[in-house]
Amino acid sequence: MIKKLLIIPILTLPFSSTVFAEDPGESTLTLDTMAVTAEVLDAKLGGIDIKTLPVASTIVNQEEMKRLKFVDPDELLDRIPGETQVRNLRIPNGSKSYTIPMVDGAALTSPLSGSTQAFGDSVNAQDIERIEIFKGPVSALHANNAFGGVINVVSKGSVSMPEQNTRFWVEAGNHDRYRGGVSSQGELKGVGYLFDLNTWNIGAYRDQTNITDNLGNTTIQETGEERHQASAKFIFHPDEVSSLILRGSYLKEHLTVPGDLEEPDFIIDDSGIGKDGTFSDEETFTGSAIYKRDFTDADHLDANFTIRLLESSGISRFSGSHDDDTTDINGKISYKHDFDFWNSNFIMGTDIYHGINDDFNPGKMGRSGMEESSKDYGTTGIYAGFAQVQFSPIENLQITAGVRHESIDLEQSNTTQSGVVTANRASFSATLPKAGISYDFLDRHRVWFAYGEGFLAPSISQLYTGRGNNPNLNPEEAEHFEVGLRGSLPLFNRDLTYDTSYYHQDINQYIINRDLLGVDMNANAGKVTIQGVETVLEYQPFDFIRLGVTHTYARNIYKRYIDSNGDDLSGEEMNRSPEHHINGRVAVMPLEGLAIELEVDSSTSYTTLDNASKDPQGRFSRDERINLRLTYDKGPYELWFHALNIGDVKEDRVGYSTRSGVRSIRTVDGLQLYGGIAYNF
Repeated sequence: MIKKLLIIPILTLPFSSTVFAEDPGESTLTLDTMAVTAEVLDAKLGGIDIKTLPVASTIVNQEEMKRLKFVDPDELLDRIPGETQVRNLRIPNGSKSYTIPMVDGAALTSPLSGSTQAFGDSVNAQDIERIEIFKGPVSALHANNAFGGVINVVSKGSVSMPEQNTRFWVEAGNHDRYRGGVSSQGELKGVGYLFDLNTWNIGAYRDQTNITDNLGNTTIQETGEERHQASAKFIFHPDEVSSLILRGSYLKEHLTVPGDLEEPDFIIDDSGIGKDGTFSDEETFTGSAIYKRDFTDADHLDANFTIRLLESSGISRFSGSHDDDTTDINGKISYKHDFDFWNSNFIMGTDIYHGINDDFNPGKMGRSGMEESSKDYGTTGIYAGFAQVQFSPIENLQITAGVRHESIDLEQSNTTQSGVVTANRASFSATLPKAGISYDFLDRHRVWFAYGEGFLAPSISQLYTGRGNNPNLNPEEAEHFEVGLRGSLPLFNRDLTYDTSYYHQDINQYIINRDLLGVDMNANAGKVTIQGVETVLEYQPFDFIRLGVTHTYARNIYKRYIDSNGDDLSGEEMNRSPEHHINGRVAVMPLEGLAIELEVDSSTSYTTLDNASKDPQGRFSRDERINLRLTYDKGPYELWFHALNIGDVKEDRVGYSTRSGVRSIRTVDGLQLYGGIAYNF
C-alpha cells in the first residue's frame, strides 16, 4: 500500500566548519563552505545537490580523509551520529543487512549482505574522494532494506579530471605496523588517469589465537592483517556532453582475528589467547564503468555497471571451514529531467542485481558424529524500479515524493558428498513510498520532516542453510519518521552550525531465533522500536581553532520478543545499545599546514545481552577513548603522527554467555602509535 511520504533534507558536516548564506539565484537555503571543504559542494544524489535534497546525510570530505588516514573504518565512523557497536547504522544487530555499502552510487556487493564497515574492506582508501552517509529508508534511489541507511564512497576522478600528482608514502608504528604505497594521477591527451599500489602488514596486541577446524583440531596462529591492493582508473570525454569512467581494482588479503576473551582470562592477561579465533584468505577483482550524458541542459542520463569476483577460504566463527566463490553484478541507470516551473525535477530509473554464491562446506563434527561434506549453490536476483519528483510550489518550501518497487528471487541448492540434492526457491516483492518536505526560514534555518517505509527479505541462511532455518519466514517491514532542525547561529561574529534530528522507526515481522519445542528456529516473532536524537555542533571561534561535537541518543526497545529460552523480553532494551554516545574534537592550527587534534570518544553503559537481568554484573561501561593526531601538509611533504587510544582501553565490545556464565570481551589493540611521511610531485 502506498502512503503519502514526507522527506526532508539534513546535511551535517561534522569534520569542518561551515557557514550558511542566502543564494540570490535560489529560494532555498544553501551552504557556503570554507575552502577546506569546497569538495562537499560537488556532492549529489541522483544528480541533485545534497544540500537541497530531503535526505538525512553526513559528508566526509577529502581533507578529513587525509587527517584520519584510517585503517579501521570505525575510527572514522566514531565521528558519525548514529554509529552503533554492531554492523549497522542506528540498529545494533549483526545478523541483519540494514546498511548498504555503495561505490559511486551503486551497490558493490549484494544490497542484502552489506554492513556499515564494509566499505573499508572493499575500496582502496587511496582512491576515495569523499564518503556520503544517508540515514533511513527514505530515498527512492536506495534499496528498501536501508533501515539504517547507506554509505556511498565517491572515488577520485568520478566528478572531474584529477589534478596532476604523484605521491609516495610510508608509515610505521607499534604492533608491527608497516604501510606504504605509490599513486599517480593526472591527464594525458584528454584522458584522465589514476593508478595506485599499496601494501600493509599490521599485527595486533593479542598476537596469537586458537583456530579450530571442522574436525575439532585446534592450532595456534599469528594474528594480524596483510593486504596488497592495486587500482587503475581512466576517464574519457567522448564529446562535450558525455563522460565515461572505467575502473579496475585487485585486493589480496590475509586476516587472522584473535576472537573473544572470557572476562576471567582478560583480567589475568589481556594479551592472552582467547576463543573463537578466525582467519580468511581473500582475493577480490572488481571492474566498473560509469557513463554520464547531458542530452540537453534539462535532460541527464547516468548509468553504471559493476562486477565483483571474490575467492575466499578460511575458518569462520559460526560456519567453520569454508571455500567460497562469489560473483556480484550490479547495474543501475537513471534519467533526470529538470522543469522550468516550480524549480522542479523528475528522476526515474532501475537497479538490477545478480549474485552467485558457490560454496564448499567440508564435513564437520556434529552432535551425532561426523557430518558429510556438501556444496551450496545460491543465486540472488533483484530488480528495482524507482521514480522521484522534487518541486517547490512556494518560496522556501520543498517537497520530494518517490516510490520504489523491488522484486527479489532467491534460489539455493545443496549437494552432499553422497549425491543427495535439495533445492529451494523463494520470491518477495514490495512497492513502497518515499517522500519529504522542508521549509527554510530566517535565511539560516531549515525545519524538516520525513517519512519512509522499507522491507528486508529473509536471507538464504535464515530460510534454508543457517542455524534455526525456517523456509516460511516473511520479510521484515519498517515504518520510519524523522523530524529535524538545522542551520547556523551567530556567536561572537562567527557561525555556530547545528544539525539535530529525532527519528522513530518501527520494525515489524522482526526475525528472531527462538526455542520452539526444544529446537531453535527463526521466526517473525518480534517487533522493535528504534528511536533517538542525533546532533552535530561545529564552531570555529578563531582561524586557528576548530571545535566539533557529535552526540547520539538512542533508545532501542523490543516491543514484542520471546527469546530462545522462552523468556518474554517485551519492553527490554536491545543489547549493546548505549543511550548516549559523544564524540568531541578540538583542533588547533598554530602554523600554516600544521593541525593538532585531540579527540575524546565516550559512551554510557549498555546491557550485555537482551535479558539484562541474567548478567549478574549488570550493565557494562567502557572507559573513554582519547586520540591525538598531528598532521603537517605544506608543499611537497606530508608528515603525520597519531597516538590513538591514549588511555590504553582494551575492551571493544562486551557480551554475556548464559551457557558459560561469564562475560566475553572483544578487544582492540589499546594504545597505538604510528607516524608517516609522504612526498608529492
